[in-house]
Amino acid sequence: MDVAAAAPSFDSAWATNLDAADLPVLPDVTEQVLRMASDPQSSLQDLAQVLSRDAAIAANIMRLANSPLYRGREPIVTLHQAAARLGTMKLRDVAVLVASESRLFRARGFEVEARQAFTHGLLTGLWAQELARRLRGAVEEAFLAGLLHDVGTPLLLQAACDRIVNPGSCRDQILLVVAQRHASVGADLCRRWRLPERLAITLLHHHDALPNAAGTMGETIALADDLADACEQELDEQALVARTSAHPAAARLNLYDDDIVGLVRMKDTLVATAGAVTNPARTAS
Repeated sequence: MDVAAAAPSFDSAWATNLDAADLPVLPDVTEQVLRMASDPQSSLQDLAQVLSRDAAIAANIMRLANSPLYRGREPIVTLHQAAARLGTMKLRDVAVLVASESRLFRARGFEVEARQAFTHGLLTGLWAQELARRLRGAVEEAFLAGLLHDVGTPLLLQAACDRIVNPGSCRDQILLVVAQRHASVGADLCRRWRLPERLAITLLHHHDALPNAAGTMGETIALADDLADACEQELDEQALVARTSAHPAAARLNLYDDDIVGLVRMKDTLVATAGAVTNPARTAS
């Protein structure tokens, strides 16, 4: 997503004075899952037991486990089966996904933009993990970075709704400020949630000019972000391959032509997987 360079034309103090009170805390279950995911003594069964206490998390885990990207020959019918299929770090990611959706993506009057940030983030995370897999990189870290890369957007939209008397009257100005400042706010939220510092750095720099200041992970998110944007356009496989090959990050990541073709062919699966999670009413084929 391109960030506009023009300076905001109205008082944007509402976006610069955010403090700890403005940054939402994680739900208890999600905090416990984050601790357990980094504890080698915790088992998948232990995690599944904790996750079963949160109906929203449990439902999303089941949907993801049965989505086109993860489903096997037989459908998953229990949370313990889903935990075994997805693994510890993916369970952590789903817990963060549900926390971010429920706590952040509700900005009154900007519901469309907030929801779009969530769905775009999930699709970016799916692209990022596929990129990281081909690069033999940190797959789960890439997913989480992609998922949260625009998390500052709904947070700032909520701040605008809370602090501006009539936010609808200056909608365009608000969206401009959000585009300019969401990266730093997203990094602040990562630190508030005690997520790894390298994740905060990736979020902070995900719109930087290449070479990306966050290194390989930053390049990965930049390309995944563009691929997620491209999914909104009706590009055929050849056009998407050409677009991906031309992205500066592709060369810096040393992606070969076969890598890019294989990646692009994942598009339908990744879009269907994102849809299965964000739109439960949709039946994935």
